[in-house]
Amino acid sequence: MPDDQRVVPDSVLDSLTGISTATACATLHTMGMRNTFMKGLKPLASLGLGKRLVGRALTMRWIPYREDLAEEEVSVVDGVDAFRRAIEQISPADVFVVDAMGDLDSGTLGDILSARVKYRGAVAAVVDGAVRDAPYIQDVGLPVFVKGVHSAFGIRTLWPGDLNVPIQCGGVAVIPGDVILADDEGVVVIPAAYAERVAAVGAETEERELFIRLKVEEGHSVNDAYPPTGALLDEFEKWKQARSR
Repeated sequence: MPDDQRVVPDSVLDSLTGISTATACATLHTMGMRNTFMKGLKPLASLGLGKRLVGRALTMRWIPYREDLAEEEVSVVDGVDAFRRAIEQISPADVFVVDAMGDLDSGTLGDILSARVKYRGAVAAVVDGAVRDAPYIQDVGLPVFVKGVHSAFGIRTLWPGDLNVPIQCGGVAVIPGDVILADDEGVVVIPAAYAERVAAVGAETEERELFIRLKVEEGHSVNDAYPPTGALLDEFEKWKQARSR
């Protein structure tokens, strides 16, 4: 990560685990950030209701394979072993974000490399493309968000390009050090400069929507409860105060 790259504190990452991707998207939209949800990426295995993963983006970009690339070692990160060397740069609380161009004709990450990604301390891997060994990746226990699976190795169609540079993933720009928030709905990119505000505003939104859902489940009309009005608004304020004690 460049020396001048903003580093989001661990305390903010922890706060963001209380926020869903839906809340994060809505919050970012009010801040003028309208393209933050990665399209088409889903978890290999469900995280479970209310479970979220949060970490800092460490990025890798792949390019289409061309037959002379291995011979000429045409790659900023130098050749076919670049993917392995990238994995060795992962730090705890990183999310390994791979721009594999949405390619579904071969896989990039497999179970052995996933085991190493997990050992290095990564929170998750996010791949705009396919992975292979999917059942074994699940057994390894590394959360992976991906567009598909394919048994062939990615070098058949892709070539390692750059490490820790701006990339796209699921149609969203990802800058190294951005916050990646993921749950069973998918993956959201939170720009580092917005992370603290999203954590604060998002927490308030989550609390308000929990109250609203409870009231609707009790039989209140959405016209009164969504958002709370009148007596329900007063009840909400008292409810919040009671929860904070």
